[in-house]
Amino acid sequence: MSENETIKSTPAGAESSIFSNLDYYTLLKDLLKNWWVILLTGITVVLFVNTYVYLPYAGYKPMYTSSSTVMVKGTARSGSSYSYYSGNAEAFANILTDEYILQEVAEDMGLKKLDVEVTADIVAETNLISLSVRSDKPSTSYRVLKGLMEHYPDISEMMCPGYVLEELIAPEYPSGPDNTYDISGRSKKYALLAMAAMAALILLISWFYDSVKNERDVENKLDTRLYAAIYHERKNKTIRMMLSPRKRKNKKALLITSPVASFGFVESYRRMREKIITRCSRSGKKVILVTSMLENEGKSTVAANLALALAGVSDKVLLLDADLRKPAQYKIFGRGEEEERSFSEYLLGKAALRECLVRDAESGVYMICDRNHHSDSSEIIEHGRMKELIRTMREEMDYIIIDTPPVNMAADAETLLQYADYSLLVINPDHAPTQAVNDCIDLMRDGHARLLGCILNNIYTLPLVIQQYTGINVAGIAGGNYSGRGGYGSSYGYSYGYGRGYGYGSKEGVGQKSSEKPKKKRETYRESSSGEDFFAERVDEITEQED
Repeated sequence: MSENETIKSTPAGAESSIFSNLDYYTLLKDLLKNWWVILLTGITVVLFVNTYVYLPYAGYKPMYTSSSTVMVKGTARSGSSYSYYSGNAEAFANILTDEYILQEVAEDMGLKKLDVEVTADIVAETNLISLSVRSDKPSTSYRVLKGLMEHYPDISEMMCPGYVLEELIAPEYPSGPDNTYDISGRSKKYALLAMAAMAALILLISWFYDSVKNERDVENKLDTRLYAAIYHERKNKTIRMMLSPRKRKNKKALLITSPVASFGFVESYRRMREKIITRCSRSGKKVILVTSMLENEGKSTVAANLALALAGVSDKVLLLDADLRKPAQYKIFGRGEEEERSFSEYLLGKAALRECLVRDAESGVYMICDRNHHSDSSEIIEHGRMKELIRTMREEMDYIIIDTPPVNMAADAETLLQYADYSLLVINPDHAPTQAVNDCIDLMRDGHARLLGCILNNIYTLPLVIQQYTGINVAGIAGGNYSGRGGYGSSYGYSYGYGRGYGYGSKEGVGQKSSEKPKKKRETYRESSSGEDFFAERVDEITEQED
């Protein structure tokens, strides 16, 4: 097996069910990211329904109904048998809907003919009649019903002598049309159905989109191993910080030296540091290249935090910002317009090494940075002084971290691979198709530096989000205190409880919990670094040789 080859292993007991590979946070994230698509779908459906579905009802005519309930009642000259009441109820129903009585009512109202619908229904097995009049005007319906009650004796005396109608429920004036067409209700219904369908489509696309979403996908889909997993860390952890007007201006990356960095976030970089130290001590190599496939995957932040982690155990750590197209390390470390010269000036022979090499007083990391954007970065890097710089720094430094441009954005990373011993690929979950990431891995394997694996950066999970915003360790509750992701040493459980008050506040160790030995080492480090610049004499010698 060659040096650049890596062994891809499948986790034991991996489930074969497609539902076991669901990443619920990714589904929720894609749903929230496309909220405007869902909303636009609902608005479009509402406009369509109101424009094209409502048009056939443009000739809609509201109808109003006035109703009353009457009872057939016998007089003194009639019998009191219930059967008579029931039979006469049917006769009265015919009288109230007769054309003659309707014509009489029309004449009283000053009309030639009534355009109304009269209904007289007999309540089963009773002498009750439910009488209703329906027309296109509420006043017409009411007046016709009143007129029927006034004119029925003209006919009832001939057809049903001895019986009269008694009002039980007086005629009511219609309060509104009885044939309302609720277009707004229909629009809402269709809009909700369309929005639900669009949300389901987005979830389906997200489900089938072939990308690296979590650690399991790295092992199952990529042609390399997972070197480290960095879970999302919030910078604004208090309500005051979230509401602060400076929040928008605070775009600096979160470093492990920050007082608000949690124990788990710091520990992930310390574990990565130990793996690199072990690897370099065995091989005698020391140059590590950090890159990514695309922009905004956090490779500069990872490189900075890795350098800081190594500076905790070594005083000779160099962070080289070789991303000349879009340099970021000077922003990450908060370096303004300092007196040091830029990296590009050194490569072009316009500045000496001592004018470019600076030491960050707070972290102890040596840095060579640039502040300008260079479109011709490939030509600058290929200059001969790059090889001389790496050769010199190999002799003087314990570890060299090189921050490069993204592989798919420029050819600089491929060029810089020849100067490195090892390389790390930073991947942001669900950021690029799996096939494209594998192509990038193949390209890096073809370089001189050995690909150690990938760093899955800024991982979100539902239990992590819930814990960061509510403080409830959902994973720990569900999985037990010693479960793989929920308890002791978990990636996002952090059951130690060091997140508050025990951040990576010191240069070494974890705040007050650090041991005496690291404190002594840091004191020695401060003493050795408090005088003139470290390596000052050696840098002067190199500069004289260059001159």
